[in-house]
Amino acid sequence: MQNKQLNNLVMENLNDISNTASTNEKLEKLEIIKNLNNELSEYFKKVLKYAYSSNHVFGLKPILFNESKFEIEDVEKAKDYDDIFVFLNDLQNRVITGDSAKLSYLKIYNKSDDDTKEILNRILEKNVKAGFSVKSINKVFNKLIAAQMCMRCSLLKEITNIDEWVNPTKGYIFVQEKMDGMFVNVNNGENALSLVTRQGSEFNIDSIKVFEELKNNLSMLEKNHQYHGELLLENLQDGSIVPRQESNGLFNSALKKGDDNIIDADKYRIIIKLWDKIPYSIFLDENIKNDEINQDYEKRLISLENDTKKINNNSVEMVVTDKVSNIYESIPILKKMLNDKKEGTVCKLPTMKWSNSTSRGQIKFKNKFVIELKITGLTKGTNKNKDLFGAVECVSSDDKLYVAVSSSGFTDEEKLDMFNNFDSYLNKIISVESNSVIYSKDESKKSSLFLPVFVELRLDKNDADSLERIESQYEESLLLIEEKIKAKISEIEESKQKKKKLKMK
Repeated sequence: MQNKQLNNLVMENLNDISNTASTNEKLEKLEIIKNLNNELSEYFKKVLKYAYSSNHVFGLKPILFNESKFEIEDVEKAKDYDDIFVFLNDLQNRVITGDSAKLSYLKIYNKSDDDTKEILNRILEKNVKAGFSVKSINKVFNKLIAAQMCMRCSLLKEITNIDEWVNPTKGYIFVQEKMDGMFVNVNNGENALSLVTRQGSEFNIDSIKVFEELKNNLSMLEKNHQYHGELLLENLQDGSIVPRQESNGLFNSALKKGDDNIIDADKYRIIIKLWDKIPYSIFLDENIKNDEINQDYEKRLISLENDTKKINNNSVEMVVTDKVSNIYESIPILKKMLNDKKEGTVCKLPTMKWSNSTSRGQIKFKNKFVIELKITGLTKGTNKNKDLFGAVECVSSDDKLYVAVSSSGFTDEEKLDMFNNFDSYLNKIISVESNSVIYSKDESKKSSLFLPVFVELRLDKNDADSLERIESQYEESLLLIEEKIKAKISEIEESKQKKKKLKMK
């Protein structure tokens, strides 16, 4: 079957699915395509993969000839392609970049039929516009779309190379603030810029006014690189950073609706804190072990610092980074961060390579303490919890602290039972884990908790903690941080020595 015919059939199916209102019916139609198990079903999967996989980064958005700077003769001289996927692969592999990429795009676009043009544009826009999500695609086509590439932090207990943290080869390690916003990958292509969340959702930065300043500044970064950072929302009235629960709620609404009415540009300003950058070629597996391409973190950090210095605007900044002699010297910085109501710190080895995995070259540290609160109500649920509840409303015994604890910590059975039998849960006690206490600038408002997580129902208890006791428990947890870290390091070192002795025997 010719590609033109396949493109016609793919568009026919996408239009049919788009015109189907029911999500279940959309899934059924995708299932039918999958079960064809023929050339069409394979080609359909290829379109989906190129459109949604984070490993396919093209750095080009659709353009119109009459809005470009080019002449007809420029287009005619451009590299010619008969297959849109050969063209897309050359974009991804940086075989063609800049004006050459734009001219080749215009050439293949001009000579293609309407359906091929549409498929090419939808792939470049990373959206097939048929009303189904990556989650639906993976449900039908068995995890066809790989998760966003991401380097995660280890916990201290997962570290095996403890010597490198206690006596670093380089004589130092880096300590950075653990940011508390929304993680994004900034894809800065030769001809296109995109902001993509950890889940693979892309912000419509071209249409939302509040992104305008950030977009202009990010476009000044090095081309054909991906930057990693956290989106934060600044309150223009007082310059404060909006709490994560509120800012991420606005960001999520902007992702879903994609219009300009969600985040008020007169009230808020979007800023980003960056901590890493990698070249696009890292996405090609064979380059991950190439030292010239995948450089040590220290080199990436210096390059990132130079990039951000070019931007005379604090909407794009490198995360504050300290250099200390060993892991023990990072503890006072962690304590200060926590006292300043920050989430915690991330310690990084200067020799750390980038990897699409949980890296042993970076450790996250944050504080946790557990308290008891009284259940007073339920908040309305959304999405999968729309028929249940979204959070459990809780208060301290003296009614001076109020917090809504997300239902995400509950099992489906617990949520269903609590929703159907709430009277039996009202005024009962639950244990809640948190990072710190939050105080309102308005003294008439109650205190709250930072990052509260449900731990368990305490049917054996009748009394919640007072705000004073909660504050004492938090202060005590800070005092114990150093002891806990040192004890864990000693435990890891002892375990390593025992294994070494067993090997010698």
